[in-house]
Amino acid sequence: MGIINISTAIVKDETLFREYINKAAQLMKEQEVEVVCRGKYVETMRGSNLEKHIVAVFRYKDKKALEYFYNCESYKKIISLRDKACEMTIQIYSE
Repeated sequence: MGIINISTAIVKDETLFREYINKAAQLMKEQEVEVVCRGKYVETMRGSNLEKHIVAVFRYKDKKALEYFYNCESYKKIISLRDKACEMTIQIYSE
């Protein structure tokens, strides 16, 4: 069963964020994680307004692949960079 990861980020430092994205993108490519889409928040049509943020949707082949990605040593090395660059929320859904 496929796993969908919806990540939102409020960017604190553009330069650090680009560095994080480049490193994370390389890992995703190596691990065959599919980038479904990316976007910038425009408005809320129903519900509470949100802060300005960006969103990305990723697909993993299964829960094991997701867990491997977030627990591998290469990703662990960029967590502090991510946390300096942005405030990120990572939500996981099954397909």
